[in-house]
Amino acid sequence: AFVLVLLAMSVPLQNSFGSNRTLDFSLFPDGSAHVFYELESDPLLPDTQVELFGDSIENLVVEDENGFLLSINESANNPNIFEVETLGASTIMINYDTYSLVSKSGKIWSFDIDTSTEYSLIMPKNSVIVGMTTFPIDMNEEENRTKMLLPPGSLELTYFLTLAESAQDKPIVEAEDSSQTPI
Repeated sequence: AFVLVLLAMSVPLQNSFGSNRTLDFSLFPDGSAHVFYELESDPLLPDTQVELFGDSIENLVVEDENGFLLSINESANNPNIFEVETLGASTIMINYDTYSLVSKSGKIWSFDIDTSTEYSLIMPKNSVIVGMTTFPIDMNEEENRTKMLLPPGSLELTYFLTLAESAQDKPIVEAEDSSQTPI
């Protein structure tokens, strides 16, 4: 019985090793998305392959748990797969920007993603969601930005951007005409 209890306790540890810790997407009004991806790695292995989201990767920064930059090499077969030199690193933190996760048709923006892990999504300021293919686990608003926790799987989210202050809300101030003198 004692051995079975030890086995049961060790299974979650084995499954979480090498798995994602954090995956965050932040969307912006220009159609870009910032991706923060944190995962565990085996410090005894010389490198780890990582698949990134999006076709165009810009401003890519990969660090270990101490903030040291890690070397990366793009796969020759797949531009979304990178080999990260991780010898001695137990955590990989990846930050980058991409324009390939968000598209626009008229005034409607669309964010498409398919993940194998739970993730957070921060919408652009003053955005209104008009459609979602899945339900969020949690949802709140911070500084006019909707933040959602979403389950693994495929998501298509459509939204549009509103103006922070419309011209109709502002008082109309007429300039004084200095050529006229009061009577």
